[in-house]
Amino acid sequence: MRASFVVFSALALLILLSAIFSPICHGEMSVAASTSGSIVVSEIKGEITRSTVYMVQEVLMSAMQAGSRLVVFYINTPGGELGAVNEIMNLFELSWVPVCVFVSPFGSTAWSGGTYLLMASHIAA
Repeated sequence: MRASFVVFSALALLILLSAIFSPICHGEMSVAASTSGSIVVSEIKGEITRSTVYMVQEVLMSAMQAGSRLVVFYINTPGGELGAVNEIMNLFELSWVPVCVFVSPFGSTAWSGGTYLLMASHIAA
């Protein structure tokens, strides 16, 4: 059990670092192929609203249907609607695919509701 956790952690870190240093189309969902599945990368940018909930639902459903190994959300937000933040936190909690929330690029923030999303994710970076 411990060895599998170490392997998973090392793989997640490697995947996260490769996602950081690869070019990304901001605001769109992209899928990075790997030998053991795929990684879905998306972005939460600006105020968190009802439309953000729909986008996160779509990303997580697509990841589950594709059998993805990880979903990475790049986040830069001042926060937003309490109801929307709560719904996204529930989506993260119920997701079968591990969710990584990454505050990026340099200088980005995760204020207010963004901090709650960061803490609700499986991996916070």
